[in-house]
Amino acid sequence: MKRSGLAAIARTIRNALTAASEEGTAAKRSLHSSSETMRPAGSLIFARKPPPDGPGRRLQRALKPTLFCIGASAAYFAIAARSDARRRTEESHRSVWGSWNRRRSQDAEWLYNLPASLRDFYLEAKHSWRRIPDDKKIVYGIIAANVGVFLLWRIPSMERFMLANFVQALPPMQSKLHTMVTAAFSHMTPVHLFCNMLALNSFGSTAIHVLGKEQFLAFYMSAGLASSLGSYLGRLGATTKSLSLGASGAVYACFAITALCFPDSSAVIIFLPMVPIAMGTLLKATIGLDALGVLLGWKALDHWGHLGGAGFGVWYYYYGHRLWQQREKLLGSWLEERKQR
Repeated sequence: MKRSGLAAIARTIRNALTAASEEGTAAKRSLHSSSETMRPAGSLIFARKPPPDGPGRRLQRALKPTLFCIGASAAYFAIAARSDARRRTEESHRSVWGSWNRRRSQDAEWLYNLPASLRDFYLEAKHSWRRIPDDKKIVYGIIAANVGVFLLWRIPSMERFMLANFVQALPPMQSKLHTMVTAAFSHMTPVHLFCNMLALNSFGSTAIHVLGKEQFLAFYMSAGLASSLGSYLGRLGATTKSLSLGASGAVYACFAITALCFPDSSAVIIFLPMVPIAMGTLLKATIGLDALGVLLGWKALDHWGHLGGAGFGVWYYYYGHRLWQQREKLLGSWLEERKQR
């Protein structure tokens, strides 16, 4: 009787556990079924497409970098105008002999405690630097800045920093404003650096003779901004990712203003050194080639950036230099205040 009672209790417990298991399985199936039924509705909510990229949104995205470039360029030219005014004031108030005696006393103070070998090296380097024309000093300084940035690319631990700060990331939504300046001094490959610096050495000196030292530096920096802005605006509707960097746009502006000032002068292409071409003709051909690259969607070069730099050079030749000629009127009180300091 006890055994039969225990067996009955065991069967009752087993039946209860089986029923509970079946109810749990049914509940899981019901929950799984309900979740599958609700998933499409949830996916529609969270996978909603972004609003269309219409002209209004593109204009909004273009406004900030455009204002940045205009403001930075205005600052460059204001600083250049101040430097030009200060240099001319100093030159008018000092004599050649006074300047020579002052430099000589400064040399004596610096060199007094140096070993003879270091003193001789310093004097020779200083005399060699003074023999270099002023236009070449500026060009070599820009080249040195580009080479310095290029060497930073050779350091593996600097790669992430360089990608974040010395490259203009496209599409533009991923770009930072300060990279519109720094990307114009950045080259990843030796060939890219060599070609741009060779062209800068050729056309930069002539542009300096035309514009003068201070005006040229403001012109060159602004041309780099114009090139970056051209890349930015040209890729507003782009969906594929790419990078833009290099001094090509700024050098292009130097070439443009040189070609417009001396259209009949001959120039040679690095790959065709035996075929001289009039610079006016070469400028039209290169602008046309970049325009064709934009229309056909060529990806090897940043044609938008080239056109931005060339366009700035052309604009400055016809209109921009007039603003520089009027700098005394535009910045008269500001310059006069700083002359008196």
